[in-house]
Order: sequence, then C-alpha cells, then structure tokens
Amino acid sequence: ASFEGVLDSLRQAHLTEVFAAKDQLIRACTSFRAHCTVMGALTNLRMKGRAKRAAEGSRSDADSDLELDDDLPLEEVFKQHAVQQRPDRPGGLPSTVDSWNRERDRQRIEGKYGFLECGHEDKIFLDPSEPGVVVGWGYERILYGDHGPYVEFRHEHVCWVMFPNIKRRPKWTYYDEHYTVSGIKAYEQKKTVGDKPNPP
Repeated sequence: ASFEGVLDSLRQAHLTEVFAAKDQLIRACTSFRAHCTVMGALTNLRMKGRAKRAAEGSRSDADSDLELDDDLPLEEVFKQHAVQQRPDRPGGLPSTVDSWNRERDRQRIEGKYGFLECGHEDKIFLDPSEPGVVVGWGYERILYGDHGPYVEFRHEHVCWVMFPNIKRRPKWTYYDEHYTVSGIKAYEQKKTVGDKPNPP
C-alpha cells in the first residue's frame, strides 16, 4: 500500500480512536521515511466523534472521554492527550529532578530543545544525520540522572526497524543496546533498576 493510500484509508474510516490513527501513521512514516508529509497530513486530517470507552478498562477515563472536535487537527488531539499525562496529574510519573545539577539539566533541555519533563505523544524524533528518518514518535518523559538526562520511551514509541544493529548483553545486565545505521544508541531496559541506590 502506498503512503497516500494509508492516509485515504484513515480519512474514509473516520477513526474515533487516537491510538489507532497514530499507530497507522507511525507505520506509514517509518516505511516511507516521510516525516514532512506526515506532519502535513496531521494538520489536514480531522477526527470525528468522541473517543470510545476502552474495552475492559485498559485505558483511563481521561483517555476514553477525550472529545475529538470535528475541526480539531490530529496533532492537536495528541497535545491534549499529552497534557492529561503530565507528571503532576494523578497517575503521572514522579519527577526525577531532585538535585541542583538535575535542575540545571532540566533548564538546559527545556530551554534549548523545548522538551518538558513530562512526556508528549506528538513529539517526533529524527536522525540528525538523516532528517528524513524517524527514530521515535512520542516519549514517556525526560529522565534526569546524575550522569545526565535520558529520553525515556515506551516500547511502542520507538521505530525499531531503524535500529538494525543490536548488541545483546548478558542476561543479568539491565539493558540491551540498539543502534541505527548512523550510530544513534537506544537502551532497551530488560529489568527494573529498583535495586540500584540512586538510579538511573
């Protein structure tokens, strides 16, 4: 199927669930390396109706009650959803900024790149050496540690096909390493760091 065909299918289906549309666009964007085209489509694509209540309580009421206005761009829908997931809201992740150096890093990251500590579903991550290649769409949070900040993704945020080089580490270690062709590294966490005195 062509990229344009995917977009036509989305329009004709009048999808009412943010996540279904997002997943299809991610696949299209990854397959066709068409970040600019996708962003243009996000501006024009309209969602109709109201998000369906999640089956079996797999999503929160905040997600399922999100109203999708007829004239609201899909990109704006993602932003509204991201605001509902801020760390300072019930159910959000706690802040990891608990020291002066982490606060310094947060001010630098927010000032230079515009990434808030809380995650956003509409942020797109590109390979800086090949700006047409999408390596991630959305992020969970910026995680501030003593050795610097990390971008924390959920598994579905990462365009794994863009990380063909994999370094599997011993089973007792905490993560495996994935690399893009250009050398961008992603850590895939295998187990919790709860036994570490001051993670990450």
